[in-house]
Amino acid sequence: MKNLKILFFTIVLTLTYTAASAQVDIANASEGIKKIAKHNANKWRDKLVLSVNQTKMMTERNIEFEMKKNAIYKSDIDMDAKNTELTALGKDFQEKISEIMTPEQYEIYLAEIKEISGK
Repeated sequence: MKNLKILFFTIVLTLTYTAASAQVDIANASEGIKKIAKHNANKWRDKLVLSVNQTKMMTERNIEFEMKKNAIYKSDIDMDAKNTELTALGKDFQEKISEIMTPEQYEIYLAEIKEISGK
């Protein structure tokens, strides 16, 4: 019975994450999300000396991240599942932005994140 519950939870979590991680239409993002994403991208543009194209892609990735994050927060799943999904979303975001940056920029980014989080 316990294994059945674990299997059910895993299936629900996988389906929920798949829905949340599906491609979002960033053109339909709210103005608030766009503002937050642009602010975050500009902050990194200045710290990492991102090009115009990198900054544009960073803004798009931030919009996508914020929209997916909001969808997870608004979902009806329990907090443990939300935390699991948010962790997976954060890892996915890190991977996507690493593709935007040079290795040197990404090293600086990771160092800044480590400093900010106090780890």
